[in-house]
Amino acid sequence: HTCDPTHPQFEFLQREWQDFLQKTSKEKSIVIFEGSVNSKILTTLTPKEVIQKYGESVMANPLVVHARVKTVDGYFLFARRSHKVALFQNQIHLIGGTVPRKMETLSGADLFQTMLDELDEETGIQVNEIDSFKCVGLRLDMPYRNRTLAFTVDIKITAAELQTRVAVDAYEHDEFIFVPANPFALAQFVQHYEKEIALPIRCWIDWELNKSLSERS
Repeated sequence: HTCDPTHPQFEFLQREWQDFLQKTSKEKSIVIFEGSVNSKILTTLTPKEVIQKYGESVMANPLVVHARVKTVDGYFLFARRSHKVALFQNQIHLIGGTVPRKMETLSGADLFQTMLDELDEETGIQVNEIDSFKCVGLRLDMPYRNRTLAFTVDIKITAAELQTRVAVDAYEHDEFIFVPANPFALAQFVQHYEKEIALPIRCWIDWELNKSLSERS
């Protein structure tokens, strides 16, 4: 690793990246590579300043998985992230995380298994307790520009049961929040926590509310 912007690796990386963009300009492509996560401050620095201050690995935009979890008795699960995490500090977010290097295989990263691992790690939900498990889209999360695969997970256990499993840890989460899975409750949730909800959750809630309106019409 280096913090020297004149190092020849950066010229090589830029050349290879431009070559990739040219070859795939008419294709739908995702690039997964090893690196650290961005910080908000990076949006105010030039690439040269970023390298000098943080080194080259912080230029990465990691691939992320997140899930909307719904219990069998009709509650959505959200988590408030702590001030110690790298992204979305003190904000209410979905269950999920970045795709680790260890999940890569010869055919690519096992993204579904990554999501299952995050569910187990953060909530204790097991595979046999999942009723529905779908990847519903790929989004670009701002302000960090992370590519995020969005999942919906419906589970066979109640909110009360799940509440006994989720535990606030010293690093990642400060609080878990259960919200009734209906448009009125979601709208109230947004109004009450408006300044604390991470942008990806706002986008998902808008999608959920629009879907509900479409189903009624």
